[in-house]
Amino acid sequence: MQNKERLLELQSVFSRRHVGLLVAMLLFIANYIIMNNGNDGLKFSTCIVICAVLLADIIFAYFSFFHKYVLIMILRFAELIIVGVMISDTGDTGVGGISDVFAVLFYAMFMIETVYLFDLTDNTNIIKISFLGQIPFVIKMVYSLISGGTDNMAQGLNYIIMGIMSFMIMSAICKFCGKMQHYYDQCVFSKDRMLDRAKDNTERINESQKTIRETNEQLGIKKFELEEAYRKINVSIADNNFQNKFLRLLISSFDLNEFSAKARKLFGDIFELEFCGLIFKNKKLREKYDSGIGKFFSEEDFEQFSDFFLSSAFIYHHKEIDSNFIENEVSYDEFPFFRARKINSVAVKAIVTDNSQYSCIYVMFSSQYNLFREKTKLLENIFGQMDIAARNMSNYYKAEELSIKDALSGLYNRRYLNLYFKDNFVDKTHEGRVALAMLDIDHFKNINDTYGHLFGDQAIKMVSELILKCADDNDGTGFRYGGEEFVIIFENKMLSEIIVIIDKLRNDIRSTAINSDDGASITVKVSVGVSAYPETTDAIHTLVDRADKAMYYSKQNGRNRLTVDGTYEGEK
Repeated sequence: MQNKERLLELQSVFSRRHVGLLVAMLLFIANYIIMNNGNDGLKFSTCIVICAVLLADIIFAYFSFFHKYVLIMILRFAELIIVGVMISDTGDTGVGGISDVFAVLFYAMFMIETVYLFDLTDNTNIIKISFLGQIPFVIKMVYSLISGGTDNMAQGLNYIIMGIMSFMIMSAICKFCGKMQHYYDQCVFSKDRMLDRAKDNTERINESQKTIRETNEQLGIKKFELEEAYRKINVSIADNNFQNKFLRLLISSFDLNEFSAKARKLFGDIFELEFCGLIFKNKKLREKYDSGIGKFFSEEDFEQFSDFFLSSAFIYHHKEIDSNFIENEVSYDEFPFFRARKINSVAVKAIVTDNSQYSCIYVMFSSQYNLFREKTKLLENIFGQMDIAARNMSNYYKAEELSIKDALSGLYNRRYLNLYFKDNFVDKTHEGRVALAMLDIDHFKNINDTYGHLFGDQAIKMVSELILKCADDNDGTGFRYGGEEFVIIFENKMLSEIIVIIDKLRNDIRSTAINSDDGASITVKVSVGVSAYPETTDAIHTLVDRADKAMYYSKQNGRNRLTVDGTYEGEK
C-alpha cells in the first residue's frame, strides 16, 4: 500500500520538473512564429494548450496545492482529458503532425504520472488506469460515430480495435508496474522492518546504556560514600592514635616544660598552628614555665590578650570540661590583638586546679580559617583529658611539695636545695649571674632554752615568712637549710643589688617582734653570708660552701651582720 504523503511528494516533484518542458515548448512556438512570419497560428494550437496545462500544473506545485490527494487526482484527470482531446489523427502531416507527437508524448507523460497515484497491486486500480488510458480513442470514436458516413464508421471501428489493443497493452504494463510496485513495497516493508528492528535495537541499546549510566552513577555515589566513610574512619583512627599519644604524654610527663614542648610537637603534627602552649595566670609561673607567648605578641597586644583570656572571668567561665572556647573565624574587631599575627582560628582550654595560683589556659592559634571545625570533638576529648591530667598533676605537685618543702617554715627543704642547685647550676653550664645568701638566727638555742621550743618555732616561722616574701618580691627561691639556717638563691642580679636586698631583709627580721602566749615579746637577729657567681667565685658549685663560710665569719665577728664572700680574707 502506497503512502499517500509519499505519492503527493512524488507528484510535486513531477510538476516542478515540468518547468523545463514548458520553457522548451515556448521556445519551440517562438521559433515557429519567427520562421513562418506568424502565419498558420491554428496549426500549433495544440502546443499552446499543452503549455497552458503545464503552466497550471507548475502553479499548482509551487503554490502548495499538492497537499490533498483528491486535488491531484482531479488535476491529472483534467490533464489527460485535455491533452487526449488535442491528439489529432496520426495520419496527418506538417506542424499538426508534430503537435500530435507532442500531444501523444505529453499524454503518455501525464498518464505515467497519473499511474503513480494508484496502488497497482490492486487489480481494480489496473482496470481503472487501463480504461483511463483510452480517453483519446473514446473521444475519436465518439466523434466518428457522430460524424456519420461509411469512412467515419470504419475509423470508429478502427479506434475501437486500437482502444482494445491499447487497453490490453496498458493492462499488461500496469500489471508489470504493479508487480514492480509490490516488489518495491516488499523492499520498503523489509527496509521498514529492518529500520524498526534497528530502532528497537537502538532503543534497547539506549535503554541498556541508560541503565549502565544509572548503575555507574549509583556506583559512583557508592564509591564516593565509601571513600567518605574510609576518610572518616581514617580520620577517626588518626584522632584515636593522637589521643592515645596525648594521653601517654599526660601520664608520663609531670614536668610542665617537658609537657609543653612535647604537646607542641604533637599538636603540630595534626594542626597547622602558628602557636600553642600553656600560659599561667600567675606572672611568676608564666615566666618560670615560659611558653613563648611574650615573644609571639607585642607588649601591647599581649596586655590586651591577657585582659581577655587570662582574666578570672574567662578562666572560671570556661573551667568545666565541656566548656571550651573555639573560634574558627576570628573577628579582628572583637579580638584586635590577633590582627598583627593574622590569627583566624583559636582554641582555648581553661584549667583550674585546687591551687588557684596554678590557674592557666592552653591555647592554639592558626592563620587558617575553620581549622578546628571538623576537629571539635577531638579537641573536646583532648581538652577533657588535659583537664583531668591537670588535676592529677596538681595532686602530684601537692605531694611533691610535701616531700620537698619544710612543714614548719613552708620553704623548700635541704634535700630539694641539693637537687635544685645540682640540676640548675652544677650539671649544666650557667651563663647568667647567680647569688646565694645564707642566714642563721643568732642565739637561737638561748631562745629555745628561755622561752621554749614552741616559741622557737614561732621565731622560725616569722623569719621564714620574711624570707619567702623577699624571695617572691625579687624572683628568688628560699630554702630551710637546717635548724635555724636558711638559704636564698637569686639569678641574674648584680652582687650590689643582692647586698641591698639581703641587708633590708636582715633589718626587717631584726625589727619584727615575736609575741608569745604569756605576753613575752622579743626580736631576733640573723647573721648573713653572701657569695656570688662570677663576682666572688668563678666556680659556681662552691657558692653554698663560700656563703656558709661568710656567714660563719659574721657569727664570729659580732653577729647581726652581713658578710660578702672574699671581703674578709686576710683580716686575721
